[in-house]
Formats: sequence, C-alpha cells, structure tokens
Amino acid sequence: MHLTWYGQACFKLRSKEGSVVMDPFDESCGLRPLKTKADILTLSQTGKESKLAPESIKNETFVIDSPGEYEVAGVFIEGIASSQDKKEGPERGRNTIYTYNLEGMTVCHLGYLGEVLNEKQIEKVDGVDILLLPIGGGETLGVEEAIKVMNAIEPRVVIPMHYHLKGLTGDKKETIETFCQELGVKKGTFQDKAIIKKKELPTEGIKTFVLSPPS
Repeated sequence: MHLTWYGQACFKLRSKEGSVVMDPFDESCGLRPLKTKADILTLSQTGKESKLAPESIKNETFVIDSPGEYEVAGVFIEGIASSQDKKEGPERGRNTIYTYNLEGMTVCHLGYLGEVLNEKQIEKVDGVDILLLPIGGGETLGVEEAIKVMNAIEPRVVIPMHYHLKGLTGDKKETIETFCQELGVKKGTFQDKAIIKKKELPTEGIKTFVLSPPS
C-alpha cells in the first residue's frame, strides 16, 4: 500500500484493489491543488463552507460524501458521522470519518475532525492499523486532543496531517515538531510517501510516519 500526502487532509492511497483520493483541497488554502485520477473519492465535508475540490479528480470516479457502508472495486469503506466542532456541527459543520479495508489492513481517515470521539465512534475505529490524524488545531483537533484520540483508537501506525506548512493560509496551525515533542519521539526525516505492508506493521507500540507533500 502506498500513501502520499498532499497537505491538509488530502491523501492518495494506492493498493492492489485500486486507488482512493481523500479530501482534495482548492487553491484558496495556499497550497498547490491536486490534479490526478482515482477509482474512489471520499469527502469529509460538504456544503457551501467546504473548501474541498472534487472537480480536481479527472476521471470517472465513485464519490462518497456521507456516512454509510460502501464496497467499490473490492475496497470496503465505512463513513462515520462526526463534527468539525465541539457542538456537533453548528459552528463549522459535520465531518465524516472514513475507514478503508484493503490489502488486509484498515486505514482510518479522520478528515476535518474537531471533536474528541465518543464511545460509539471509538468502537467503529478501535484498533485500526493506520490512522490519518489531524493535529494542527484551528479548524481541526489540536495536538493535545489529537493525542487523546490516537490513544483511544490505539492504531499500529499514525500519520499526522493538517499541520503547519509553508504557504498555507487560514487558521494558524501547530507544527509537526510540537506533535513529535509531545509524543516524545524524534521527527526524523520527512518521507515523500509511506509504503506499508501488513507483515511489516509493528506488533507493539505506535509507529509514526512524517510525510511531506510532493514539491
């Protein structure tokens, strides 16, 4: 499985079953918009306040933008209702968390999550293999809340997202250095993408991958 991060909550996942793009953003955020193809597109937020750009995906793509259970091209996906704020949506709107089952692993993308998960939500995502975790604060979880969510889910791999990047506009975000410091781990070197195999998943603890968007 190959995971590439493009900034914000945007990832492209490539596996034997097919390809998935998550939350492509528009140019208003200050980063270079993604232009690619994918079999499946998932959107965590919709509506007039959304800054996502589904039109950036250039081929016939199956679009998922709400909670529910789906099977597309051999990929099993579940959307789970959540909020972008701590008041169940009135300030920033609703958010959809997604889990993807492929290559014998489960990936969880928290999208624009802005609340600590409740017990019912945690049950849906407990023990996933790979967690894509917002950490920057502002429109999503901050570092402290993100670590609480991570510890409740107990993934085997965590990939932070939604943190400060050069050129990013909008709410000021916390840095990847702050997240790593709070976890007590070394940031190490940035990777262009994560290549993850089931047999190489850690059996103890949580491994952190720090990615950088393609230049």
